[in-house]
Amino acid sequence: MAYVRKIRVFVPSSLCAGASVLLELSQAHYLCHVMRLKVSDRFLIFNGKDGEWEASLTEVGKKHASAMAERAVRAQVDESDIRLLFAPLKHGPLDFLVQKATELGASVLQPVLTERTVVRRINAERMQSQVQEAAEQCERLTVPECKPLLELSEVLSAWPIDTPLLFCDEARQDQGILRVLAAEPQRFHGAGILIGPEGGFSDHEVEMIRSQPYVVPVSLGTRVLRAETAALAALACWQGVMER
Repeated sequence: MAYVRKIRVFVPSSLCAGASVLLELSQAHYLCHVMRLKVSDRFLIFNGKDGEWEASLTEVGKKHASAMAERAVRAQVDESDIRLLFAPLKHGPLDFLVQKATELGASVLQPVLTERTVVRRINAERMQSQVQEAAEQCERLTVPECKPLLELSEVLSAWPIDTPLLFCDEARQDQGILRVLAAEPQRFHGAGILIGPEGGFSDHEVEMIRSQPYVVPVSLGTRVLRAETAALAALACWQGVMER
């Protein structure tokens, strides 16, 4: 009977001692054909609510597999509430952004349409699969929530007024994000980060964003960053201040 610590699988079902879990086809393939697990071999499962559990493989078929939760190994804990708002990108950069944002602790991924957004669609199933795989690999106990693609104006109008939204505006000389976060860390424990599209926000959009009472304009430095780089830089700064 083998147990491999790094094998982790996200499951949507409730977890408790003795709970039976039916694995998805892709998970069954990964465990049985990629990792070569057999019946009674152990691995880890989590669902974002009930902590992390050691489980054993109980049944293996050609197109399915099942497991049983046996022992809790990590209790569920509250995680950071940092929401990332970003314009859709081409597949390569978007995949990179989604995976790394998950590793850096983003709780919500919200794609937004702006005037200069080139990519006008999001493959929701692909994005959900990527955040799940990234969460499994980086040992998170939760999986980020992937929101549907919305117009920027819709997102701003629905944004909770008591939640600050860090607006990373590359065209302005605002205070650096680290200085802003360090000055009032308690204020930003629950917050959002807004990153523009590859062509930047239009003047109209900048005016609309800056007019919102919850928006906090910040700078990411003197260099013009690619959209995916800006998102990860902002998340890393937030994490560095809030999770130290």
